[in-house]
Amino acid sequence: MRPPLLSVHAIVFSPTRTSPAQRTPTRRLADRRLFFAETFRTFRRDCLHQLPMVEQAMGKQAQALLQQLDATCRSVDDLTAATEEAFLSHSDSEIIISFPGLSVMSGARVLAEVGDDRERFANPRALKAYAGAAPATRASGRSHVVVARAVKNQRLASAGYMWAFRSPTLTRTPRALRRPTRQR
Repeated sequence: MRPPLLSVHAIVFSPTRTSPAQRTPTRRLADRRLFFAETFRTFRRDCLHQLPMVEQAMGKQAQALLQQLDATCRSVDDLTAATEEAFLSHSDSEIIISFPGLSVMSGARVLAEVGDDRERFANPRALKAYAGAAPATRASGRSHVVVARAVKNQRLASAGYMWAFRSPTLTRTPRALRRPTRQR
């Protein structure tokens, strides 16, 4: 899906070549969305004008960059669709999606990092250590230190972090809703 700001920039890629007919849709978008206002002011400032040939070249360059960004957005959409299709065809996908806070994409990431071999980890503690969620205990003589685990699967750890903060049990409980107001 193309972000709305790209549509505006595609219309207003060169200040001197923009006709009043092309500016009308951009004005309508600016009225609807306040965050477009700064973009339009930037394109209409007199201080930004260059020589006409320079402006035309800059407009062509901006148009080429927008086409590259468009292609990247399409590629991301295609990759997302392919990932969803492959994940949903897996036998464990329904189990993984049933966890609160895991969507199709985050479930695919967790499945890809953990794997589907149920015998890979001896116990849940081994999986927790692999993900970096288990603390590392270092004891020598009288000293006893518990620290965060540095050696971990970073991709699985980041998926677990996003999963934790997207989980409805963590973010929508009365205690969780009171916490930010208490900290202020």
